[in-house]
Amino acid sequence: MMIKNIIFDLGNVLLNYNPEEYLKLRNIDADKILEVHEEIFLSKEWRMLDIGAITEEEAKSILINRSSKNGHLIELAFENWYELFTLIEESVDVLKELKNDGYKIYYLSNFICLHLKM
Repeated sequence: MMIKNIIFDLGNVLLNYNPEEYLKLRNIDADKILEVHEEIFLSKEWRMLDIGAITEEEAKSILINRSSKNGHLIELAFENWYELFTLIEESVDVLKELKNDGYKIYYLSNFICLHLKM
């Protein structure tokens, strides 16, 4: 059997996904990072946003309204949040090599289309 197709995942295969590092880059105080991470990235709203069940604005509004003390930090985290995803250059190089060698390349991911603005 000859392999003709190769499927890549996106998160932490082709794209880095490290919310805590992203929050550090947003200049959120170190003592608040875990708290904000939990409020955003471990919320049911984040999962709903990820599958496209709610909009970015809906998720942000719910999270800000729920937070008793971190609303301004949640707002900050949502500014340009697509910057959270950065290319893993080594993996992209492998993908390009495989494509140049004639393989058909696909991705399989739970990312909604909006994530792919990169």
